[in-house]
Amino acid sequence: MKDILKKSIFYSFAIALTSQLSINWFTANFKISIAVVILAACGLLMSNFPLIPVTFLSAIGVFSMRMIVYWITHGHWTSPSHYMPEIAFYLCYGLLLHLYIRRFDHLSAAIHEKRNLTLGALILIDYLANFIELLGSLVLHMQSGIFLAAVMRSCLTWLVMLLFEKYRIFLIKKEHEERYQKLVLLFSKLNGEIVWMKKNTTLIEETMNNSYRLFETLR
Repeated sequence: MKDILKKSIFYSFAIALTSQLSINWFTANFKISIAVVILAACGLLMSNFPLIPVTFLSAIGVFSMRMIVYWITHGHWTSPSHYMPEIAFYLCYGLLLHLYIRRFDHLSAAIHEKRNLTLGALILIDYLANFIELLGSLVLHMQSGIFLAAVMRSCLTWLVMLLFEKYRIFLIKKEHEERYQKLVLLFSKLNGEIVWMKKNTTLIEETMNNSYRLFETLR
């Protein structure tokens, strides 16, 4: 339980920090950040990732970080309602992603065997979460824009997963090559030992023959 809590706090803090790396889209209150990419990539790539706790803590963390940054920048607090839609976005995104991951018995089935399905699901999840966020902001006439934002962010998440998969395959191949090299060295050593054993066997046979002949001569 403590490990889950520590992981949740750590990843939530990282997501809250990276949420500040964002760009405004349509309105000043609608921001697109790479924090969602980290949340999605960790949820899809890491086994036993505490997605639900991280989602709730991240929503609170991002909201708090936005308020603190605004206070530091402008010298006064702003209305919490300006950043409340982001809480709805993260909660909606995390819950939908959790439902999608639970749809598969094993994560590898969603990532390696169903890449196109995963990309499509990420786009849909991101779009629905953006829709919920803008629903709270009463900005509903930018459907093509939020869909484009969902596509861009989902493609970035998919690219991160693909890079991790390629890196994992590279490590596996490297491990296999090192194992093969060790096996070749082991076979070489064994072959050398076999050659020495054959030579020793021949010497032993010759020694026994010489000893037998010497014994017969002496007798």
